[in-house]
Amino acid sequence: MENTRFYKLLTGGFIVVLSLAGLLTWYSCRTLTVMENAQEWVRHTFIVIKQANEANASLLNAESSRLQLTISNTPLRRRIFDDDTKQLAAQIRDLKQITSDNPLQQRRIDSLAKYADLAIGDMNTAGITDHYKEATTGWLKRIISSEELLLASREAQSERSGLIARIVISGSAAVCFAFLAIFFGLIWRTFKAKRVALEQLASSEGKFHSAFEYSGTGMAIVSAEGKWMNINSRVSEMLGYSKQQLLNMTFQDITHPDDLNADLALLKRLHSGEINMYQMEKRYIHQDGYFVWAMLTVSLIRHADGAPDFHIAQIADITEYKNLLEELQLKNEALSTTSDQLNKEVQQLHDFNGIVAHNLRGPSAAIVNIVELLKAETTEAGKKELLDLVDSSARALNSTLKDLMELLEIRLNRNIVKDPCEIKDVMWRTTQLLQAEIVKSNAEIMVNFEAPRVNFPKAYLESVFYNLISNSLKYQSKTRKPVIRIHSRAEADKIRITFEDNGIGIDMEKNGKDMFKFSKVFHKGYDSKGVGLYITKNQVEACGGTITVESQPDAGTQFTITLPYSEPSSASSQVKTPALV
Repeated sequence: MENTRFYKLLTGGFIVVLSLAGLLTWYSCRTLTVMENAQEWVRHTFIVIKQANEANASLLNAESSRLQLTISNTPLRRRIFDDDTKQLAAQIRDLKQITSDNPLQQRRIDSLAKYADLAIGDMNTAGITDHYKEATTGWLKRIISSEELLLASREAQSERSGLIARIVISGSAAVCFAFLAIFFGLIWRTFKAKRVALEQLASSEGKFHSAFEYSGTGMAIVSAEGKWMNINSRVSEMLGYSKQQLLNMTFQDITHPDDLNADLALLKRLHSGEINMYQMEKRYIHQDGYFVWAMLTVSLIRHADGAPDFHIAQIADITEYKNLLEELQLKNEALSTTSDQLNKEVQQLHDFNGIVAHNLRGPSAAIVNIVELLKAETTEAGKKELLDLVDSSARALNSTLKDLMELLEIRLNRNIVKDPCEIKDVMWRTTQLLQAEIVKSNAEIMVNFEAPRVNFPKAYLESVFYNLISNSLKYQSKTRKPVIRIHSRAEADKIRITFEDNGIGIDMEKNGKDMFKFSKVFHKGYDSKGVGLYITKNQVEACGGTITVESQPDAGTQFTITLPYSEPSSASSQVKTPALV
């Protein structure tokens, strides 16, 4: 913009100088013409005066010859008179000729001719008086005097015109030389400034090329339409394409489809002037097919009219950073899960400690008291009764220890091996173990295994099925036939197994918070120790699953087990499942 303005001013100044020089030249030429005309008039007037003086002398001679001829009419006098009149006539003709372009002078010459005719015509000598001669001579003197005045005036005008012409020419020359000096000075300054600018531009381009080509960050120049115009070697290294391959492509060709719309939206805002630059994380498609994460920074260079010209893009490879961040997030999630699991296990161990203290304190204290009584007992019948009590307490203590050891084994076993289990096989084995109770209660078991198999420790799965089915048989309603529905289905990455019965149900508002706690019994009058559900919950959670319950009094109960899905081996799908009776 500055250069354009400067060149416009320079061109305007040059035109003004040329116009002024032309005007001064025209005025100088006009002044010289006037001076030449004045000089010409001076020369002409000088000739007219000279010839008038000669004509005046000839007229005096002719008058003198006429007087002498009148006095003595001799041939000699006649010849002298004729010569003088011819000479006067010739001079008058010359005067008329040289004054033909000047009407004023022409009239004066005509008057002179008339006076000459009167002076030398065929008139009586008496007619020529001294008064007439004096008048004629005075008139001629006035003509000559007026021409001399005109001559003096024109000489003065000529001198003034010459002086003015010299002043104008000198001034115009000085002004032109001054303007030309300024003009050439400006031209020199312009070329010097341009040379300096070119040197600076060359230096700047060299620095830019070095910074562009050898930058540790990917640098690219991209057209307004998205075509690669120039790239540095870092971009080629990052994306796996050669420079020529990228120059034949657009950035849209190698942008991850999920990131393209966001990139184009920011580019549209940049073109509209809403933003001056933008920065975003995006994925490029490497030539080998994998994705390269990059931090992209884009700025826009515009034309002089404001239209988009090209983009300058800086591309920093952040793939390693993103991988480390993802790994860190996974580790944080794992750490959080481990922390939650640890807190949960600490709480469970705390509960287990309470269970041990609660369930072992009573039987062990009872045995100690009975032993003290046994020491003091003297009768055989009393001793036998106390020994029976010791045996009963010891068996209860042993049973409690067995249950606690089983729970402890589940808690401590962190390398539980999962088996590819056919659910029908597990179901068949469970019904065989509970065959007597099923027949006795005339129970109906309905199964629908949409998900036929699951990866789960087989012993745990059989225990889960046994505990839940045996609970449905144990807590059946006395007014209706027991019906048990077992359903398995796959949902996304989960497998859900539901156990639903129409038994006596549980009051969840009252007992829901204690549902899976150790040694909690919700129905009196049944042979129950409150251990089965606690063990079932621990077995399910030990394998990464969850168990929930829905129930209402006298409306049945539904247990839902949710397990993480993993495809069992193909061998397990070949197991034949016996039909249930």
